[in-house]
This record gives sequence, C-alpha cells and structure tokens, in this order.
Amino acid sequence: MEIKEEDYQKAVAVVRKSLSGSVSNIQRKLYWGYCRAASAVDRMQNEFIVSPMSASGRREVYPEEMHELWKELQEVKSQATPEGFVLVPKVPSEEILPLNSLYEILDCQECCDAGGFCQERYIQIIEGISKAMIEAQEQSHDNSN
Repeated sequence: MEIKEEDYQKAVAVVRKSLSGSVSNIQRKLYWGYCRAASAVDRMQNEFIVSPMSASGRREVYPEEMHELWKELQEVKSQATPEGFVLVPKVPSEEILPLNSLYEILDCQECCDAGGFCQERYIQIIEGISKAMIEAQEQSHDNSN
C-alpha cells in the first residue's frame, strides 16, 4: 500500500515519540487501519528507523543517526552508479553480508552490558560500506576518463 509522504512522516513522529515500533501503536495514535500502519512500519524497517521484529514480537526504535546514515548511504549509492548500471561487488557472493546478518550483528549480546543495539558495531559497518562506495565511485570516474 502506498502512503503519502506527509502521513508517513506522522507515523515516524509517533514511533519516535512513543519509542514503540508496533503496528498497533500507530493504529491507535493515528486511527489508521492495519494495512496502512503495517506498510509504514515495513518502510521504517527498510529505512533503519525500527528494527525487525524480535522473537518476543517487539521492534526497537533505532537512534535518529542510524536513519541519517542510511540516507547518506543511499545518496552515495545513487552518485556512485550511473543510471541503468548496478554495482557488482568484487568479492564472491558467498562473502557478502546479507541484511539479516547485519541485524544479527547489531543485536549485541557480548560487548554491551544490557544487550540489544550496538552502536559501535553499527558505526564500523557503515564506515566499511561508505569506504567501499567511495572506492566504487572513484573507480567509475577513473574508468570513464
């Protein structure tokens, strides 16, 4: 279901204010139906605003910086690849970290006292991704000259 940007921003504001990424929370606060609220939460998960649902059925609300870094990554990606082209990593596909693994890495149980989201690991991953994107952009500029 397509949601207007203005309505989506209202849903994001509700999630950030209440620190609850549940569909039912959005339904109650905004008087939305299930499908509309679920679509908003799915988009928030894709944009690193909320975590995937845990085994207990809860979603963590990530710090705003995480979403900002996601937006920066999207911008770098769009600048690094000309329209119609797709970035293909140099490493074999079995070495690529799937998105689910990223969520598992961020769900820290070892180094964080309380467990849960590990900002230190997140920063390391984003720095690695950013470095790879910049290298790809530089290579595309070198190849075009």
